[in-house]
Amino acid sequence: MLDAARAPALHRGVVVFFDHVDADVVYAAAQVPRLLADPTPQLSLVRFRGSGSGGSLLSLQLALAPSPAQLDALAHERLREDAAGPPRILRPSWRAGNVRVFGFLDDPTLPPRVLAVGPPSLLGDPSVVLAARLDEQATAIAEASLRGDSLPTVVAFELEALALGGPLGIEIEADLQAIHDRLTVGGALTTPYAAAKLKATWEEFARERLIRVNILDESGELESNRSEALRRVGESLIAEMLTSEPPPEAPPVLDDKPVAPIELSFRLTVRRESLATTKSWRFHERAAVPLRFAAAASLIDLLRGEPIDAHIRDADLGTDTRAVLVRAEPELGALGLAALEVDVRVASRDALQSVVLTDTAPEARVVLERDGFEPLAVRTRARFDPTLTAAADRSSEWTVVEGSAVVLSARRLFPPRSLTFIVGRAELDWIDAVEIAVDTPPQPTRTLRLSASQRWGELLLLGADEGPPSYRVRWRGDPDEPSVALPAAPVTDDVTLLDSPFGPSMHVLCVPLPASDRATLTLELRAGSGELEQLRSLAWDGDDRQPRRASLRRLIDAPRSYEYRTTAVGLDGRIETSPWQRSETAALVLGGDGYVVASCDVFALGGPAGRGSVAIALTLQAGEHATHVVLEGTQDHAALVLAHPPDAGAPVLTLDEFLQDGTVRTRTVAPIPAMFVLDPAPPTDAPR
Repeated sequence: MLDAARAPALHRGVVVFFDHVDADVVYAAAQVPRLLADPTPQLSLVRFRGSGSGGSLLSLQLALAPSPAQLDALAHERLREDAAGPPRILRPSWRAGNVRVFGFLDDPTLPPRVLAVGPPSLLGDPSVVLAARLDEQATAIAEASLRGDSLPTVVAFELEALALGGPLGIEIEADLQAIHDRLTVGGALTTPYAAAKLKATWEEFARERLIRVNILDESGELESNRSEALRRVGESLIAEMLTSEPPPEAPPVLDDKPVAPIELSFRLTVRRESLATTKSWRFHERAAVPLRFAAAASLIDLLRGEPIDAHIRDADLGTDTRAVLVRAEPELGALGLAALEVDVRVASRDALQSVVLTDTAPEARVVLERDGFEPLAVRTRARFDPTLTAAADRSSEWTVVEGSAVVLSARRLFPPRSLTFIVGRAELDWIDAVEIAVDTPPQPTRTLRLSASQRWGELLLLGADEGPPSYRVRWRGDPDEPSVALPAAPVTDDVTLLDSPFGPSMHVLCVPLPASDRATLTLELRAGSGELEQLRSLAWDGDDRQPRRASLRRLIDAPRSYEYRTTAVGLDGRIETSPWQRSETAALVLGGDGYVVASCDVFALGGPAGRGSVAIALTLQAGEHATHVVLEGTQDHAALVLAHPPDAGAPVLTLDEFLQDGTVRTRTVAPIPAMFVLDPAPPTDAPR
């Protein structure tokens, strides 16, 4: 989803917005609009000729779309330092928009005049077909600007999309006993506090550091976020320390009017000794905000040197009939509509003609008898597809339009409700899908499937008369992983942020110690209970001592502990099974009490071959205990794990790089980090 907290970038005439999660995803929008060509640019100014006619018809077709050359160049740019490779280019999901044509007057003190206004099509790249009836003054402005005799005529796209705003990060700590003392000193325990007084009290305590506010992230709307956080803290303090009281007796009356309104009061009713010393609150949220985008250009620049006379011509209004093109945006099926029935008539008459528009036949031509360019009246009826929705058909009111082109948008005439679901805090590396079912009886259930590659999605509720929606979420794990289905919840907003019911996973590193008399060793781990009970089993045969990892999942409020036991089969056939033991450690040493585990992930960028070396020998050693790994060719990563007694000394990482000239370069690292990256350039140590 668009990230409103990150500023967009401009690359080769394309405005680039960034995704809030995926560094490889960008959203591209053109910096300036362009005229559609068929094959010449679709712009015309038809001046009316005839007795008393005057004025003109300005028509043009525009699109706000990057050119193929711009997109091809953008695909080879590295737009973010944290991106894994070339960007995946998407279009912003525009939710609303408007297109206006301005004509500027020679007098700079006068505001520009709006010559035409129209809503763009928001399917794919925004585009618009405008046909505006201009009076004589507007005709003169448009013609003079096209011929270069005055200030230019400008066309401007104004679009809006949904984006995620900067995170709210605020920590608040309150000194409860000091606040109790201040409330007691401020008045007797029986003194009532009105709601307005309480609000001012919390702000005063914040200034005096009885309530300490710590701003963790300043990228959002700081002041409003701070006020909202302080309001929530105030509600918590009221609930903990004060008790609401009914209004007092009626106030005195003067001239048949009460002296003051009756307000609910509060009373300090908790003892100081019963309060904790301090209490903390933490707020960390992201909110969906509208993102507005504008792009403009002058018409004379968009014509790119075209002969102006080819676009300005005269029309004789002596004929009595006019052809009207009626067109619907081809998205009826996506909105649950089978067809649109459109009635067209001259606004001053009762006789009408009707046409039916579908996705396969989205336009029709209607011939009407009318004098000059009399305004038209249009009425639209929506016919819903009964296989997609049970919504009843509906009709719009008569609308007066001018010109000879009528473009209808079913999305604007009969707007569906759009619900957006976003996966928030969640480990998705082991989640197969987040399945969302939206129920709006008596309509069919709509479903949405989100995953690590698609963290947000949108559902359309096709009928405006649908009931209050509710949604059910199932977090489905990969095979051999747990799943959780959450109870139904009402949809309270058009944007819903879904947080995982699972807490951070427990990752256990299991290291077996060697045993000469053992044939096999099996480790069993279990965690959770009921439907979320998990069992993991690891086995080692013979001399296998390879460390292995196991991951155990847990609900968000579940403890970070697990149980384990081992089963060893000796060479003589004896079977020894240990009792179940509970642990919270992230590393298990099997076959040795008191042992500790040291580990380090080593990355050699480019591998030995990329560094001009034959091999790199890695040694992790603690006293007499050591483990070895050799990197060869393009192998660039090794995970070293060593189990050793705590008294063996601090572990040390040694890297021996064998160069092609036969020399060896050595590097020693202590203390060992969790991850070590070997520089691209060879170390400068002397050969050994």
